Amino acid sequence: MQYTKPHLSFADQAALLISRGMGATKQELMDALEQAGYYRLSAYWFPFRVLHPTTGDREDFFQPGTSFVQVWNYYRFDRDLRLLLLDAIERIEVALRSQLAYLHTQGRDPFLYAQASYFSTWKNYITKLEPMKNPALTGKKAGADFVDHFFKKYGDYHDYLPLWMAVGVTDFGFISFFFQYSSQSIRSQIARNWGVTSDVLRSWFIALNTLRNVCAHHGRVWNKVWRTQPQFPLYAKQPEWYMTYLDKARKWVRPPAGSLPASDSVVFHSCSTGTLLYICKYLLSRIAPQSQWKARVEDLFAEFVPLGIDIKHMGLSEHWREHPLWR
Repeated sequence: MQYTKPHLSFADQAALLISRGMGATKQELMDALEQAGYYRLSAYWFPFRVLHPTTGDREDFFQPGTSFVQVWNYYRFDRDLRLLLLDAIERIEVALRSQLAYLHTQGRDPFLYAQASYFSTWKNYITKLEPMKNPALTGKKAGADFVDHFFKKYGDYHDYLPLWMAVGVTDFGFISFFFQYSSQSIRSQIARNWGVTSDVLRSWFIALNTLRNVCAHHGRVWNKVWRTQPQFPLYAKQPEWYMTYLDKARKWVRPPAGSLPASDSVVFHSCSTGTLLYICKYLLSRIAPQSQWKARVEDLFAEFVPLGIDIKHMGLSEHWREHPLWR
């Protein structure tokens, strides 16, 4: 099918939305559309579109009573949530870089990593080291001043940065793979310090890297279903991930061992943004226990939930703050 939708002015876009039942003034919509764009905002008014009674598909028209103020609140909440998630991931990523550089150079040559045989099972490993290589040899400009400084002083002898500098010019994806291909002893040491197994931690890095990329490109995270599903500690080791809220007791309790994950448990919502919030909180409590990130997240929810933000679509229970993993 050929795509035939024409260009519409902001005024025409606003008129179209009003004709479909969006409650707003034309100028209000025009200002928002110029600021954020029709396509980006459409992700936030999508839940307000009428459901077809037979197919369950979303119609073009909005549910009665839909106000653009509601849509804009979702947009604002999502934007602020992205910033908080990026802040958490930055701290986690920087801590991982530091740990890997420290452990890989402890008693070793800091340039040893720049050999193709260093990770013999990592396909095309050496080609991924180009950002750490002397720009004079690659024909590319250095991305940071310290790279230029190092090679001006030591470039006649070294083709690559020492590892503790090299980890500063790579992305989270590369660092997570560096962790994956590290020796079991190094992976286990980092994972032990962070309170999980190396396999669980590796899966978290994959999930958080995906989250980071979406946040960095200003994508929607509020009610997104993530394809990168993280693993969790075993029930016998950390039953908190499997807890369910008991209304009568007014607290989170452990389900019987061997039972299916409860519908309000973190594990049940493993592909949700709420679960990634718990993972960030869990890691930050070990990496940066002095951080005020948790309080800032709570402040964000305290501001927006009264405005009608539906946190169930994030995989969060209304009692999420009382969860042992969050406290």
